[in-house]
Amino acid sequence: MTDCQTWRRNHGDELSAYVLEKEPKAYIVAVYHASAGMVRQLPRLFTELEAAKAAADAFLRREFSHRCSMEFCGDWMCWT
Repeated sequence: MTDCQTWRRNHGDELSAYVLEKEPKAYIVAVYHASAGMVRQLPRLFTELEAAKAAADAFLRREFSHRCSMEFCGDWMCWT
């Protein structure tokens, strides 16, 4: 178990996916495009962290026409 409340995964230099714990077992998903200054949030809550992370990755790929690659996309990390 971790005390982390926000997780981030970088998808290259410009794109990031986020999962934020709103309350126990309630996670929200957001994605960010740095150079455009765009933030998008999914309008639903997730009850499982891993499902929220998968949804964040899928949302980022869809919103920004991104293709993940091991060369550019990092691991999920606790973000403080």
